[in-house]
Amino acid sequence: MRKRGYGELEKLDYKKEYRDLYLPKKKPSIVQVPEMVFIMVDGRGNPNTGEEYQQAMEVLYGLSYGIKMSKMNGSQPEGYFEYVVPPLEGLWWVKDVEFDGKNVTDKEKFCWTSMIRQPEFVTESVFEWAKEMLGHKKPQLDLSKARLVKFTEGLCAQIMHVGPYDNEAASIEILETYIEMEGYVQELNELRRHHEIYLGDPRKTKPENLKTVIRHPVLRKDRGMKMITTRCGLSCEGCSYKEDCGCGECIKSNGNPFHGPCRLAQCCQDKGHVHCGECKEFPCELLKEYSYDQEQGDQGERIEVCRQWSSRRQDTSYPWIHEYLSEKPGTEMDFKVEWQWTRYKIGNKMFAAVCKDDSGNDYIISLKLEPSEGEFLRSQYEEIIPGYYMNKLHWNSVDLYGKVPENLLKDMIDKSYDLMLNSLSKKMQREILGKEN
Repeated sequence: MRKRGYGELEKLDYKKEYRDLYLPKKKPSIVQVPEMVFIMVDGRGNPNTGEEYQQAMEVLYGLSYGIKMSKMNGSQPEGYFEYVVPPLEGLWWVKDVEFDGKNVTDKEKFCWTSMIRQPEFVTESVFEWAKEMLGHKKPQLDLSKARLVKFTEGLCAQIMHVGPYDNEAASIEILETYIEMEGYVQELNELRRHHEIYLGDPRKTKPENLKTVIRHPVLRKDRGMKMITTRCGLSCEGCSYKEDCGCGECIKSNGNPFHGPCRLAQCCQDKGHVHCGECKEFPCELLKEYSYDQEQGDQGERIEVCRQWSSRRQDTSYPWIHEYLSEKPGTEMDFKVEWQWTRYKIGNKMFAAVCKDDSGNDYIISLKLEPSEGEFLRSQYEEIIPGYYMNKLHWNSVDLYGKVPENLLKDMIDKSYDLMLNSLSKKMQREILGKEN
């Protein structure tokens, strides 16, 4: 995991070294989270008032700083290097509810796993030594709840929330909209949880300045195709092993379905791929071996599924859209680099924004409508959702890979343009329209 060597005086700060994991921007992003070592403590109840949570904090910080300070008395473990103790993190859920961080507000119902990342040299023997040392120092602590875990979170979406913890709902809504628009689905279940990383100390930082990374596990889906649940393309739908043998599907079980580690799943995960079709070696000999196995094979079916997953179109359903927007009277255009938005304005008021994905392809357009009309269209078309990074009452975003009729999309553009034109002064309207006459 470490990116470079560290001398005696240079401390490894995981937050700075792995900025993509710990210091995301306020704009959501997709991240592949690798395996890391954590000390974890499980519990239930209100973290603000519950004694169980306060005890967990004492255990986590006591063990983490005990390992860090081991050098002071010459008992540092093999491979020790100087480092900054990573921030506190938490996995949160509610029993019998798919908890996304905002749909349950009664904190007494919370279940949690509090955890702190550990350096790579922390092994089970180092962990047991730290427990023994802390037990002598603070015998009142229940150290039996602490455990050392290798935790791989995999594919996730995350966002930086700035402000009080109780105001996280707004950031979570932005994150969930991003997940949907990027072609992913949120996967919150008993194996993958709502995750928070706390970068500020609430005892020393004003609530409005607190920074919290909010991370949700996701799965990729192809537009118009079934959700990707396996690495190799083998269908889990209707498979008797799921019930008879308790198989958890290779993605959900982190590459370990009912029969043990899968070489194909592990290969995909190690390379950072969602499925085999993303690999430059596809279809590799190992995939062929599995697919054409005489007893368990499927005669190439899974290979074809991966090939279909990889053939997602790059062109939108509306190649005319930029020309249509540009031809509106008085239209001016600019490109917001940090947002990857092409903005179309009239009288310096935006009436349309076309957003690009990470590959530079147009994938949504945001338009303004009367609230009642926007609400109606959202109920009729799944490709029309509340405005992406916009006022969700007045703005609507349309999936440019979707099936909204062309004439309807043009009508939405016309109405958004008219709303902005009519909001200008009469003099400015005459100047704009006069230039075109």
